[in-house]
Amino acid sequence: MKYFLIFITALSLSNYSTANSLMPEYPDYWNVKLAFDSTLVEGQSKIYFIIKSKFNKQPIQNTEIHLNTTDLVGVTDSLGKLSIIIKPQNYRFCADTPLGGSFIKNYEIKNKYSYVVEIFMNPKKGVNHIYEEGQVMPKKPVIYLYPKKKTEINVQAIPKAEFLFTYPIYPAKGWNVVAEPNGKIEYDNKTYNYLFWEGVSSAEYQFDMTKSFEVDSDTVVQFLEHILTKIGLTTEEQADFITYWGPKLEESQLNFIHFTFNKDYEKQIAQLKITPKPETVIRVFMTYHAINELEYKHQQIIPSNKRKGFTVVEWGGSYF
Repeated sequence: MKYFLIFITALSLSNYSTANSLMPEYPDYWNVKLAFDSTLVEGQSKIYFIIKSKFNKQPIQNTEIHLNTTDLVGVTDSLGKLSIIIKPQNYRFCADTPLGGSFIKNYEIKNKYSYVVEIFMNPKKGVNHIYEEGQVMPKKPVIYLYPKKKTEINVQAIPKAEFLFTYPIYPAKGWNVVAEPNGKIEYDNKTYNYLFWEGVSSAEYQFDMTKSFEVDSDTVVQFLEHILTKIGLTTEEQADFITYWGPKLEESQLNFIHFTFNKDYEKQIAQLKITPKPETVIRVFMTYHAINELEYKHQQIIPSNKRKGFTVVEWGGSYF
């Protein structure tokens, strides 16, 4: 299993300026809003927790919220939210993120008040990656859209665990974009060549280790061109793939390489929901690791794809 550790600095109730909140050297923080709530009975208070990444404002789901450090009261949902009703008193709040690390804060909760507590963290700060067998960290999955005509499209990427980064920033209900037949994507008054995300897998990634490729660094570019052409990637898509993964593969003289395609990609790495539904979907995910000598594995069978109608292409990969 891969563990991703985040070392969280102390929180403050101070009102940070916009400039401060964008500077990585400043501590993580929370904003608290409170109001008297006549719907609550005597001896009750309510807290809405909203936990987000500090810099891209994406929700951090599966964060455990504890009272007085030890008593677990719940975990945040896919929107980074959790609502609880508690007795009014002084509390010691603790939040443990799914990526490791925690923060602790003392705060007084008033009788019959509702609180909205937004907590902003920096997942990039102090991250320490420990890789173990059976786990992957999806790197640079990118999504291309090619409708037959200019079309409004909703794109939902749903990784098996957490987003670490997306570009553009991923909204709660997915990207709502306008795509052109040439692949240009309009979103929030900007134009993109593709949609980008990276994440972390919490589930074991399983595939048939006996079927793969063993590729020397001297031939890795030709190998990738051959495989990607057969899969159905365009010259431009191949260039994007190879310029990212080629240098990484050439760091080792010999690499074990395995590819995951549509159905297994959906099962192992991430779901992809597109509305309207595309006619052709090509998804390929490459996993690799360095080896010292040939192990003579059976070569993996690579499917051929022909593009027809509205086409969606996604590629990504990971060191395994």
